[in-house]
Amino acid sequence: MRSPDVHGLVASPRLRRGGRGVLCAVALAWAFGCSTPAPLVKDDILVPLLPRAALQPTDGDLATRDLARAALVNDRAAMDRAIETLEEIAESGGEPDRRVDRRIPLSLDLRNATLDDPVAYREACESLKGRRHNDPRLESRLEECIADDPLLLAQRRVQDSRETIWAETYNAVADPLSRSLISGGILTPYYISNSVASYLARMNEREAFPVPLRQALVHRERYLAHFPNSEETPEIQKRVDRARRKLHKEEARKLLFHANVARKNNNLRVAHSLSLRALENDPENRKAKKLEARMREAIAEQWKDRARSEGADFESLSAEDATRSTGLLLARRDLSAHGLALLRNEAYEDVGSYVVATALAERGDEDAAWSRYRDLAGEDPRTNPMARHARALVRDPMQNPYGSFERVRATQRSREIRWHFFGGFFQGPRYKRLPQPIAWLVDLPLLVNTFIFTPIRFIFSPLSERPDFDRPVAAASYRYLDREPDGEHKDELARWLFEYEEDRENWNGALRMADHVPYFDKVERAELVEKAAEQRIEFANESSRRDRKSSTLRATAREFPDSDAGKLAGVREREHREEATAQSIRMTRGFLIENPQIAGPRALGIRRALIDGQNPNGELHPRGVTFIGGRYIEFEFMNETGDEDDPPEKVRQKVSRERFTRVIAILDDTARRNYRVDPDVEVGADPRRDLFIERARLGLNEEPDTRATAHSNYVFKSAREQFGMVRGRESILPFDLVVRGDLTGAGIAAFPRWRKPKETPDAFLYR
Repeated sequence: MRSPDVHGLVASPRLRRGGRGVLCAVALAWAFGCSTPAPLVKDDILVPLLPRAALQPTDGDLATRDLARAALVNDRAAMDRAIETLEEIAESGGEPDRRVDRRIPLSLDLRNATLDDPVAYREACESLKGRRHNDPRLESRLEECIADDPLLLAQRRVQDSRETIWAETYNAVADPLSRSLISGGILTPYYISNSVASYLARMNEREAFPVPLRQALVHRERYLAHFPNSEETPEIQKRVDRARRKLHKEEARKLLFHANVARKNNNLRVAHSLSLRALENDPENRKAKKLEARMREAIAEQWKDRARSEGADFESLSAEDATRSTGLLLARRDLSAHGLALLRNEAYEDVGSYVVATALAERGDEDAAWSRYRDLAGEDPRTNPMARHARALVRDPMQNPYGSFERVRATQRSREIRWHFFGGFFQGPRYKRLPQPIAWLVDLPLLVNTFIFTPIRFIFSPLSERPDFDRPVAAASYRYLDREPDGEHKDELARWLFEYEEDRENWNGALRMADHVPYFDKVERAELVEKAAEQRIEFANESSRRDRKSSTLRATAREFPDSDAGKLAGVREREHREEATAQSIRMTRGFLIENPQIAGPRALGIRRALIDGQNPNGELHPRGVTFIGGRYIEFEFMNETGDEDDPPEKVRQKVSRERFTRVIAILDDTARRNYRVDPDVEVGADPRRDLFIERARLGLNEEPDTRATAHSNYVFKSAREQFGMVRGRESILPFDLVVRGDLTGAGIAAFPRWRKPKETPDAFLYR
């Protein structure tokens, strides 16, 4: 009997219709199968661990052993013999399964590491770099070794400084030329002159000894410390001495600038101290000498004024007047009669005013007391010995907190108005080292442009970022409430602080102030309670410390027990206690797929069907696998809906010591190897993660470390999860193409803007 012909089935109309039905059914079943919810997997998560086969050592293994032994005792002859043996085995083609040819570069690097001369070691690394069978990790380390040349690093930093100057010079010319193309060349002189003026101002603001040159100085000093007797030492020493002199002059200039600022703010002692430090750095600085002499004279005058005010003649004060003034300080009734009695003696009118003001302040009449203090502060201290004391009280923000509040509020209002009209220029011109008229002249074009857009800034200021002008005012308000909790202005400042905290959506601060506002609406307070509790819950969720999270939730539940958010905080605290783990070091599903050696049977051994992307056979959630402490591992699977956005189903298992040690060791080596091969895939700094991995590799993690300070939340992610589908790359060209358009003239121009060198990661140490 002949078997049915497939082509015949397709050719028959009836069977064609039946075939279509079958295909539709299959497609429907396939679609249904793909959307079938993932079953929860509780057993058979891990496959049996593949045992390590006992390997018979070969000649290559024995030669590698001899090399390691010789390296430990620094026997170069024995190391040479072992390397020769490995080279002979590689040339003969023996042991192809062991890949002896890959051991040779590592063996040469091990021999080079025994060199005592750093220069010779760098030269050996340079000769070893680029060999055929070099491992990518070895190549990366060799590049770092070659680059770690103090003189080479110093030269690179000097080159960075020069390239920065070149970039600013080039852009100062290219930018105005591109603008002139849009305007047709009419405004070319204006653009070029404005750009040149700004360029010269920036060069004047630029430090004479910037960060790259400071780094170069440190690298050269490091070279001198390691090689004091080299041939290049005399020349390097001259460069170091010359750079040190420039650095000291630059530091003296900075100190002198801050000293002048302190002098303008009437901080004479600070200005004198800074001028002395400037002279220590640059003893020949004439400006520092002049300022130091002026400040010394001004401080001497201050001491004279103090001695004169403290040494006033009070001997003629009668016992009756002294008793009356003491009674004033202790009085708790109307002070007018006592004050007038004391002021009858014109010789002690200023003393009597000060005593009356002090008595009013002690009684609680703030406004009357500070009014008298202000009147006294306005007197000449050379004729009125109490004026200096009153002025000190009035200006002290701790003694006169409400006066400080009024002064700060007026200042901040003025700053805010200037910001609305002049934008970033509300603090003054950009270039502080220039004389102020010249600095304003340089910034005049930008200032005019900023002023023109004032209406737009007024309209969009509530929606845009702007400086917090009310923050200093709030600090003064809190200071008043702390110093004068029952003061005359407590209700006014409490209301102001409530509105301030409400505007910045600090509901806990607003609730705290609402309790000090009289006749506050109860319904509004109940809403504030809910918002404050919800805000604390959000803060707890963002906290990485489990003890901090637990204490925040517990305090929220106790403080707001009658609110819905407070009850939710109690539920969250209970769930947190039940689900809390000693560790939370996680590997995502993408990381396991990208690094199959970790998920494979020689390490974690997770069943392949759980990471194949098919929901019907059970699938690992994108959150992946978490080390939760000890030898326990938590697996997170897709729940019954099969939706990745839904919470996962968690399964915890305790694995064997061998499996756990293997997966931790391979995880650590893989993460570091990935970083060596691809520097963008950086292993973030986390000492608590490193401690857990180190203890796990040594088999010391049987008892979980339950301290909150040992808890880590580190996540190992795949490259795609970190960078997306397409990773951004920086152009190899030293410039960026900038396109500039003008809608009014329908013009467009483009010019290359030279890119400045990037700062090194340690640049912040040299500022």
